[in-house]
Amino acid sequence: MVTQLFREPIEDHDQALSEGIDTAFLTTWQTYGFALFGAAALFFLENAMQAGPLVASQPAITLGDVGVSLALGITIYAEYVRGGWWLPLQLLGAALIVVGVLALSKLPLARALSSKDRKPPPAEAP
Repeated sequence: MVTQLFREPIEDHDQALSEGIDTAFLTTWQTYGFALFGAAALFFLENAMQAGPLVASQPAITLGDVGVSLALGITIYAEYVRGGWWLPLQLLGAALIVVGVLALSKLPLARALSSKDRKPPPAEAP
C-alpha cells in the first residue's frame, strides 16, 4: 500500500521529466514537493550543525542518512533486504557501523576540538 502510494506520483513525475522541461514538468506537484522538502532538509541540517559542536551532530547525521536511505529504498522503491544467512551478516555490518561512528565521536581528540572551554592558542609576540 505504501509502495503504491509513492510509486505512482514518482512515475508520473518521471514521465513528465522525460517529455522535457516544459509545462508538463512545471505543473506537477512533485516538482514543488521535491523543492520544498529539499529546502526543509537544508534548514534542519543547518540547524543541527549550529546547535552544537560537530562531534555532537555528525554521528546522528551519519547514521540517520543511512537509515532514511534504507527506509526509502524498501518502502518507495520496493527494494528488499536479503534474508537467510545474509541477514546476520547485514546486522553485524550495521552494528559495526553504529559502534564505529559512536566510538569516533568519543575520541579524546574529537572532544578536545569541540570543547567550548578549550584554551585559545597563545598569542604571538609582535
